[in-house]
Amino acid sequence: MKKIIIVEDVEEQLKCIYNYLTTLYPNLEFYIAKNGLEAYNIIKKLNIEIIFTDIKIPKMNGLQLIKKVKEEINENIKTIVTSGDIRLEEIIPLNIDLVLHKPFSFDRLKEGLDILINDD
Repeated sequence: MKKIIIVEDVEEQLKCIYNYLTTLYPNLEFYIAKNGLEAYNIIKKLNIEIIFTDIKIPKMNGLQLIKKVKEEINENIKTIVTSGDIRLEEIIPLNIDLVLHKPFSFDRLKEGLDILINDD
């Protein structure tokens, strides 16, 4: 069973994304974190396979989180980032799998996540 962490500091958005994904993918395990440090500690303890994170989160932004995880825990972890202000020069070096510009559609999220889930 694949494990996915959702990292979002805005409670309403976190609930909305979590409810959508857990309904759509009942056979996956979802974990949540409200900041980058909390997410890093969860990823370190568990065998998380996909990070779904906003870029602008407290304590360690989403890009810093991904860089740290890829350097210290799992260089092949799948990644999805969301942001209203995406800078390609920051994202390209991290080899992000899916970039969603806010506001993003759930159809686009599903399409991208389906590919990552089935990419073994």
